[in-house]
Parts: sequence; C-alpha cells; structure tokens
Amino acid sequence: MSTIKSSDEHLTLNADGNSKDIKLQSNGSEKVIIKSDGKVGISTSAPSTNLEVEADDNSTTTFPVKVINSAGTGSTQIGAYAIDTTSVDLTLKAGGNTALTVDKDNGNVLIGEDSGDAFNADSMLRLQRTGDRVYMQFKTDADQESGILFGDVDDDVECAIEYEPANKALTFSAGNNAEAMRLDSTGNVGINTDSPSFPLHVDGTIKSVGTNNLPALVVDGNSTNEGDIACLDGQALTFGHHTLDGNTGGFTMAMKIHSNGAVVKPLQPAFSVIKSSDQPMTSGGEIQVTFQTEEFDVGSNFASNVFTAPVSGKYFLHAIIRIDVMDKDASYYRTGIVTSNKSKYEIMEPDFASDPSYFTMSVASVFDMDAGDTAQARVRQNSGTASHIDDTQNYTNFCGYLLG
Repeated sequence: MSTIKSSDEHLTLNADGNSKDIKLQSNGSEKVIIKSDGKVGISTSAPSTNLEVEADDNSTTTFPVKVINSAGTGSTQIGAYAIDTTSVDLTLKAGGNTALTVDKDNGNVLIGEDSGDAFNADSMLRLQRTGDRVYMQFKTDADQESGILFGDVDDDVECAIEYEPANKALTFSAGNNAEAMRLDSTGNVGINTDSPSFPLHVDGTIKSVGTNNLPALVVDGNSTNEGDIACLDGQALTFGHHTLDGNTGGFTMAMKIHSNGAVVKPLQPAFSVIKSSDQPMTSGGEIQVTFQTEEFDVGSNFASNVFTAPVSGKYFLHAIIRIDVMDKDASYYRTGIVTSNKSKYEIMEPDFASDPSYFTMSVASVFDMDAGDTAQARVRQNSGTASHIDDTQNYTNFCGYLLG
C-alpha cells in the first residue's frame, strides 16, 4: 500500500512493498521516478546512477541541466548531447558558449570553442579561442611555487617547469627532478648553476657545432668591444683539444694567453738542429748541409736534414753556416735555404789577401709554404781548393717555426 502523509514541515510519499517505485507524472507522461533502491531518474525510467537526467531529444544545443542565477540574467548548462544514436560528447556551456568538451571516443579535452580541425594525435588537452589570444595562468600565494610536473608510472615526477615567487625565477628540471636550468629575475640564464652571474652562465663543458658552412661560435661585440672573448682577472685563457672521454689527461693545450698577455703555443711547429761532425765541401759543386743533433722538433717535422711543412702558412727559417779553410781564389761561396717553391741565398766573393781560417754565412727569411713543402740548407763553392763546414754546434745550425 502506498501512502501520502503531510505534517507542518514535511511531505512524505511512501511506496510499500518490495521493488515499489515512486513515479511523478505530468500530462499523462512519467517525468520523475524514484526507484526502490534510491536512484532518481528525470526523463528516464531506468536510472543507473543516484541521479540520471536524460535530454528530451538528440539536439546538439539543448541540455538536460541548466543552472540560472537568482536574477535570471545568466546561466550554466551541463549535459551530454547526442552526436548520433550510439555515442555522445560531454559538453559544458557558459553564457551560451561552449566552455569545455570531452571527446566521446578518446577522452580528449577541449577548453573553448571547437574550430572543427582535428586534434593533434598526441594531445589530450587543447585550449582554443576564436579571434583572440590564448594563455594559461598559474597563480598562487606569494610564498607558494607553481609549475608543470612530468612523470611516468615508475617515477611520479621526473621533469618539471616551476616558478619560484620568492626569487622571481623560472626553473627547468630533469633527471629525477634535479634542476638543470634557471632563468632568474634579471634575465640571466644558468645551466648547471642556480646563481647565474652573466646573461648565459654555464657550469660545465659547452659543445657548439657549426652548420650550413657557418662557424660554430660567433662573437659579436658592443660599441666599444668588438667580439671580446675574455676570462676573469688573474686567470689564463686556454685553447686546446680534448678526447671528451672524461679523462683528466685527455686535454692537449694548443694555445694559452696568460693574464699578463703572454701567449704560449706549445704545439706550434718549430725546430732547431745543429752539426756535430765536419762536412767536406765540393769545389765547383753544391751540397746539402747535414745536421746530426736535434735541439727540439715540435711536431716531428724535421728528418733526414729536411724540414717538411705540416700545414700551409708563413714560415720563418734561418740557416747559419761556418766555412773553415776558405780559399781566397774561389770564384764565390753561396749559402741558401731551398724550399719547394722558392729559394733564398747569400753569396760572397772571397777577395782576401790570404785564405781566411773561417767565415760564417747566414740566410734568414719568411717563406710561404704549402703543407708537404720541404726546406733544406745548402752550400756551394765555385772553384778553388775545397773547404769544409765546421762541426762546432754553436756556429752551424738550422732553425725555423710557423708564423701563422
């Protein structure tokens, strides 16, 4: 038996018996049902949840729930309207405009009006506004940080972009949420440092690779300093090669500019050789001067009395030859440096009253040499009794180095 009972404060409807429902009808049609298990249906006779509201039709503009303010000047509509008879999108409207849509097939969320173009295949959230700009804003109390966190099923937070209101700084984290880069309140960017003191401050090794025939590094100076590369006072600026394997011994210095301005280039090609034995000359002929001892040979470019240019450039070369027992009746003596492209000589006529015991001749010049070009010291005596080249190392030597 069903009963209806009223009191001063309450109206009670009761359906006695098992599986009995309470139904409200209007114009002969059921509008509301309260199931015996407590579920309420509006415009549906079989609610599957505590409250289920069904739209009157499959319209894309009519929503089953509307919330309106007391003045009747504004409302919010909530509903799921039918795209076809078997699937629906969830749509929220505000002020008559669509505010949020949840796609029926994949759960993608659109905030704003749908332009009709397809979602990016990898995107689950899109913000869109027609005819205006779109921004996202994260706003907290002055002592609370905000940001975007990235993680996976194994690591709750692996990477992040965070704002620090206390420092007015933006940080980027990676590798188990460890800070990797910071943009501070002055605009300085720090990589592997949380206190950048320059527009770009990197604590670590920088690698730059040039592309499209452009250099790997371009330094553009200001109005007073054009293309400055500098280090802190009291420190040296060093250039070199590294194996990049993390080995502390993997670095080879090519150039070092000391704080006092002195420049050291330990790999610059240079050599100095000396004689340690006499060498007979040939009357009427030219000989190659031989050298038995290397004082130094940076790059190992001197061998078999010949210097070979390792790279193209301008080389300074100097040969000093001491000739013993010079014959005054010889037509001339000539000392020279002969290279693959050009030769430079000194020549003299021994117009002496008597044969000198010794005489020193030398040639020094700058030579334009290509990689692989050779240079050697040579001596010629034209006629007369043959002389010989002295073996005293302080007087007969050959040296040179790359200028640039």
